[in-house]
Amino acid sequence: MAALFVAAPETALGQVTLRVTQGDQIVAVANGGFLTITSQGLNQQLPITLGITYVGSGTGINFQGIPVLRGSTDFTFLDPPPSNLSLVPGQTATLRLAFRPTATRIQSAEFRYDYTETFTEGSRTGIVSLGLNGLTPEFRVAYGFAIDGNVVPLPEQDPVIPFLPTPLNSSTLGTIIVANRGTGAGQLVGARISGDPFTFVSLPFLPANVAAGGSLSFQVRYRPRRVGTDVGTLTLEYANGVTYTITLTGNGITSFFTYELLPPEGPARPIVPNQTVVIEPVAVGQRATTWVRFTNTSELDINVPSIAVTGQSFSLADLPFLPLTVAPGETYLFSILYAPTQSGRQTGRLRIGNDVFELAADAIGPQLTYSYTTTAGTVTIVPLEPVVFTGVNVGETSVVNFTLENKGTAAAPIANIGIASDSRGVFSLANLPPLPSSIPPGGSVTFRIEYKPVAPGSSNASLLVNGVAFPLVAIANELRALPDYTITGPTTVQAFEQPRVGVTLASAYPVTLRGVLSIQPEADLNIGDPAVQFSTGGRQAEFTIPAGSTQAVFFNGATDIRFQSGSVAGTFFLRATFTTPAGLTLTPDNPKVLRITLAPTAPRLLTGGVSGLTSNNLTLEVAGVTTTRSFTRMTATFKARSGFNINQAEFTQDITGSSLLWFGSPASSAFGGQFTMQIPFAFSGSNLPANQQPTQSIESVTITLTNERGASNAITIAVPQ
Repeated sequence: MAALFVAAPETALGQVTLRVTQGDQIVAVANGGFLTITSQGLNQQLPITLGITYVGSGTGINFQGIPVLRGSTDFTFLDPPPSNLSLVPGQTATLRLAFRPTATRIQSAEFRYDYTETFTEGSRTGIVSLGLNGLTPEFRVAYGFAIDGNVVPLPEQDPVIPFLPTPLNSSTLGTIIVANRGTGAGQLVGARISGDPFTFVSLPFLPANVAAGGSLSFQVRYRPRRVGTDVGTLTLEYANGVTYTITLTGNGITSFFTYELLPPEGPARPIVPNQTVVIEPVAVGQRATTWVRFTNTSELDINVPSIAVTGQSFSLADLPFLPLTVAPGETYLFSILYAPTQSGRQTGRLRIGNDVFELAADAIGPQLTYSYTTTAGTVTIVPLEPVVFTGVNVGETSVVNFTLENKGTAAAPIANIGIASDSRGVFSLANLPPLPSSIPPGGSVTFRIEYKPVAPGSSNASLLVNGVAFPLVAIANELRALPDYTITGPTTVQAFEQPRVGVTLASAYPVTLRGVLSIQPEADLNIGDPAVQFSTGGRQAEFTIPAGSTQAVFFNGATDIRFQSGSVAGTFFLRATFTTPAGLTLTPDNPKVLRITLAPTAPRLLTGGVSGLTSNNLTLEVAGVTTTRSFTRMTATFKARSGFNINQAEFTQDITGSSLLWFGSPASSAFGGQFTMQIPFAFSGSNLPANQQPTQSIESVTITLTNERGASNAITIAVPQ
């Protein structure tokens, strides 16, 4: 950008003012002053407009002839100057000048214009004078590299910056210096770079001013991506529109060094950076030493700040003192120690300064890898990482297929496989190989781990393979609600009946259920009957319902069980409870009840006989059951033998009192509604044959007993002679 600078004169030279316009700048200059103009570059024409205004007290001024420019010919008139110009007070004359520098040194000239100023009383002479100084920037570009510290100027035509040979994975920085050797300030407005390996470093914000005698610097990085020659360009743009294009060249090399690998046996092998270096195989637990030799084949002193190796099985020994400066032609040695702890391919990385080598070596021996497969996919794990089962409901089974694969170079022995710390016993193994055994190289073995929870919540255990642990982690969902169920059996029974009862689910349950079927009698007279019990004894019977089944299974595998109804009228309530093998209750809050009724009935006589017999006395004994535990009367009907006659053949006796006395006694509760009754009779007779006793005239006696519900069956007892 051009600039105007004004220097005031020491003395005034007349009643005129000067105004200079250059571009968008307008500067007032006193007559006789100096004006400094900065161009944008050599041969760049800079137009200047000069305005002359008469501000005196006379009637006007008259210029003689034409104005002149004395001094440097780089200052010229753009338009032909006026001749014999006249101005009245306040009038302005405009002249157009130009500055076109042909050299960068300061160019000086003087604008001069003679005039005569007139007054009413006379006149006087004067001059319009303006000193002109022209400044011009001149840019020159140089470069340098830190490795030698030299600064190399670039020519104006066909400039080239040759970067030093640079190894891959490293870079070279070149410093670019833009210097202004002219007399005026200049401006760098832009910079562009091409070529993938070349990039800017520390480029300042542009546009940037560069003072006369000053400089601006930045860096260009060369980072080769391949071995071979690279070409790019650097273009600088100045404010005057001039561009300066520099060719960038570089050469990517493998390294400043040549490398050799010296194995434990055999000849040396040349190696290059970024190559995979294969170390001789070693058995697990052993160690081998391989030497590396490197030589500086460049013409430079090369700095090696560090030598390092990564990879669990690799380490370094016999290193030189670091950091190390290697002179041209100089050679150094160090060793790589390879000591594998597990079989298979071992990898690492060796770095020597900026040179990198991939390391690979085989270890001889078995190498087990572990994985498991579920419905969600296959997961590869290492010891102490968990085996996670998919969630299932209690009673269902979640299966994991666990695989051992030998990726080593020798057979892998398998001594034992088992489950540990399984307090609930919910994990089990299946399809195990014969143990002990071994897995050949490249072979595998797969077995099943089954998880069958007995209670909701998390379960934990460990899988042990050759003593190596893998945590087993599983979660069981909440128990399903118990399906609807039915207690099967009759709704009414008779005394001393033995009906069958059972329990049936409406649908199968996934978990084996344990249950208890209980019977609770409620007699009408609030008297318990000890005869009421299951066929297995007692009033509770255990059963199981296998997982996936609906039918309760009782003692001896029967799907139902008998119970004794007893002999006392009342109601029996049958209820069932359900639990899991882990003891979790599944019995609903309102359990089902089977109600069985033993209705009150008339007495029932079962047996009868003669328990005592004399000539005049007969004692009968009858046994039976009365579900009401009561009697009201007894009726006896006698039948005479042929040839005899009984005056009164039927007798009825009220036995309510005797009934209350017996059935109200504690001794009767053990017999429920059962009874044995002895009935004595005394006889006398007349007109009996000789030697004929009264009781011998009776052939039989028929007995019936009555309670509130009616009369019993009749039982006839023959009387022996």
